Amino acid sequence: MRFTPWRTVRGRLVLSALLVELVMLAILVGNSLRLLHEAMGEQAREQAEQIAPVLSAALVAPLAQYDYATVQAILNESQAIRYRRYQRLARWQAPAAG
Repeated sequence: MRFTPWRTVRGRLVLSALLVELVMLAILVGNSLRLLHEAMGEQAREQAEQIAPVLSAALVAPLAQYDYATVQAILNESQAIRYRRYQRLARWQAPAAG
C-alpha cells in the first residue's frame, strides 16, 4: 500500500495550511513591491520638482542668447551629477567583498 499524506485529515490540514501560507506570502510580497514602487515614484517626483527651478534658472540666460553650446554643457553636467549620485548610492548599498 502506498503512503499518501493528503488522504488523511492531518495531511489535508498540513497541505491547506501550507497553501494559506503561500497565498499570504504572495500577498505580502505583492503589497511590499507596490509600496516600494509608490515610494520610489514619489521620491523621483520630489527630486524633479526640486531640480526644475535650479535648472530653469541656469538655462534662462543661455537660451535668451541662443548659446546652445552652453545649454548643452549645462544639461550634460546635470546628467553627470545625477549619474555620480547614483554611483555613490550604488557603492554605498553594495555589500563589502571579502
